[in-house]
Amino acid sequence: MKIVVCGNYGAQNLGDELILEGLLETLKTAAPRAEITVMSGDPAATTKIYNVQSVSKFPAGVRSFFSGSEETIKAVKECDYFILGGGGLFNDLKIHASIIWAIQARQALKYKKPLIIYGQSIGPLSTISKFLIKSIFKKAAFIAVRDQDSAKELSKIGVHQKIFVTPDLAFRLPSSKPVVTQKKSPTIIIALRNLFGFPNDLIKEFGTFCNWLIEEQNCQLEFIDFQQGVVGDYELHKTVIAHIQQKNKIKHFSAITDTKELLAHFEQADFVFGMRLHSIICAIKACKPFIAISYSRKIDSMIKDSGLEKYCLQHEKINNYLLQNLFISLKDSKIKFTEKLHHLNNENLKKHLKVEQKLKNFFS
Repeated sequence: MKIVVCGNYGAQNLGDELILEGLLETLKTAAPRAEITVMSGDPAATTKIYNVQSVSKFPAGVRSFFSGSEETIKAVKECDYFILGGGGLFNDLKIHASIIWAIQARQALKYKKPLIIYGQSIGPLSTISKFLIKSIFKKAAFIAVRDQDSAKELSKIGVHQKIFVTPDLAFRLPSSKPVVTQKKSPTIIIALRNLFGFPNDLIKEFGTFCNWLIEEQNCQLEFIDFQQGVVGDYELHKTVIAHIQQKNKIKHFSAITDTKELLAHFEQADFVFGMRLHSIICAIKACKPFIAISYSRKIDSMIKDSGLEKYCLQHEKINNYLLQNLFISLKDSKIKFTEKLHHLNNENLKKHLKVEQKLKNFFS
């Protein structure tokens, strides 16, 4: 059996790399003898890291309906199944996103390959996005989304075949045992997302909060860039750091590429302030209490499905005093919160294995 996997891989985004790693783990169970080829933005790196064959994605322009690299076309023509892998690929946060991934999926349909859409979150959607997504998802042979809201969104736009719900694919990776650290200087991971037009007053509020964490709570801060490159998180983190007085209490990790190294940071931390979805997921996996800062539906939906709404704030509403009060509450409930995250990891794994069995049956 030959399977082509396509997603936002090889794009210097740690969240997408965690998704790919989780999807490959899923396929070890669902299709253990399959020959897997990954379509990637950096095929050489993807092959080196995951020990799989890798080819380029189809160009995301008008000509992509008719062209593509010979190697990529050959991989799709010869495959038995085409998987459009997980992530928030279909939404209007970036207006062109739905078009880009619709182009990739249409190649599978063009060559009459069974299309599997696995681990997606859907929405919010414009009229154009709804049309594109409906036209693709209605032709999919197997659909699994990563939250209940996405399943409802598909139903609303007229996708009525069976839709499975499975947690984000990063949850498929092994989880840490819950360990409550006891340090004189707690380590806090901060992972913000460089949204276009991030308000300066929010940056100042968060900078003030960081000063309070260092001066009043004796904390060490670790800023981790999840998205590197031109549209990365480096500049936003640097801007926040500029507002912090004691620079010796700060570390900034801007070039992590290995997911194991990334997860090790979370395992050694005490708390997490995450705006990047997968920074929150890494916190859950490492059983570290967190405050989530939401900027999109995919975060709200994941937090809601996990029953952790109390510790999620909308990014446009954050301020220093709100963050301080929530952090104090977080410290007071640390042991209980840690135990809850351990239980959540176990439940997420059970949900994954249940849908994996459905996928395995589909392949049979």
